[in-house]
Amino acid sequence: MDKPIDESLRLAKERTELAKERNKMANDRTFLSWIRTGLAFVGGGIAIIRFLSFVHFTNALISKITGQILIVGGIAVFIFALINYKNSCIKLKLENADTGSIWMARAMVCMLAILSALLLFITA
Repeated sequence: MDKPIDESLRLAKERTELAKERNKMANDRTFLSWIRTGLAFVGGGIAIIRFLSFVHFTNALISKITGQILIVGGIAVFIFALINYKNSCIKLKLENADTGSIWMARAMVCMLAILSALLLFITA
């Protein structure tokens, strides 16, 4: 009689672990989607600054300001992505919330934010 109960407990534990893994992967996908959105902002800002050329000074100034706003928006998206990722890891009580994945995410966001800021100052 104990055998079916043990088997059902084992299956329940296995399903729980698989559900945790699915949640972790969904959290990682969401983080990377936010990073992709931030990169699109930065890339769009650089494209507007570099590739739109206007003869009239006012139009050139507007395109430059618009591009710079997009780059700053991309940096803000990177920071938001990191905060959201960290909070989601804590809510999900993931084992690696304080270890590798958070530090890797912090390193990626810092690198992208610094590179985007450099691009912002280069294009200014």
